[in-house]
Amino acid sequence: FIGLRSFVGFLVLSALANPLVLSELDPYLFIIIFVSAVSDMGIGTLFYTKSIEYLGGGHATVISYTYIFVSQAIAFTFLGESFTPSLVAGATLALVGVAIALLGADSSRRDAAGVVYAVVASLGWGIGTALIKPGVEALGDPTLVTNLRLLATAATFTPIGLVLEKQAMKREIVKNLVFASITTGVISLVIGVLLFTYAVKQIGISASVIAQALTPILSQILTRVINKEELKTKHIIGGILVSTGIAVASI
Repeated sequence: FIGLRSFVGFLVLSALANPLVLSELDPYLFIIIFVSAVSDMGIGTLFYTKSIEYLGGGHATVISYTYIFVSQAIAFTFLGESFTPSLVAGATLALVGVAIALLGADSSRRDAAGVVYAVVASLGWGIGTALIKPGVEALGDPTLVTNLRLLATAATFTPIGLVLEKQAMKREIVKNLVFASITTGVISLVIGVLLFTYAVKQIGISASVIAQALTPILSQILTRVINKEELKTKHIIGGILVSTGIAVASI
């Protein structure tokens, strides 16, 4: 699924990205973009999904979203971004907001393996996200960087998926997989990742990752609205805290 949806995103974005001959790409820069893609869209997403199986969505999301601090630490230490108390305070508020909004429903679920999966997801997302910045600085084109990352993810995970999951490829599953790959490939990767990469170019990693904390809360709210379920106070409080965190980080 990871490889297929990345391939869909790559095909769509290829119409917009400036052409680049891979042989002309600096080998060091290619390695950075490759590691960024595989760590973030590949390993991070894969282990996050596995952590949900063991911990439930609430706990898995809160632990995995500590990647915000991982990305910030890398940006402060290695990428030349300025350390400011407002960025750290904003990230902390955002993570607290996520915790308030999502914890509770699956509070009875505990599993050491799930925690390990979530921590690996956090590291994968954190490292992969932070490495977007060197790619954007070197190439100057967020669309091209995004497309190269999608290509790297598709080329890595599509063959792996075909080998490991071919036994489960029943016709109904394949139909659902293709549909999910197209929708998430366009909405999540082409639109979401591309806009995030543009944000990294404009305001850097440390500030951009904080806004990502809105993703799980908006997902919860949208799901409840679509399913006509009650919107709980904790979702509203969580959303306010995340929004406040974003505002504090911009000071």
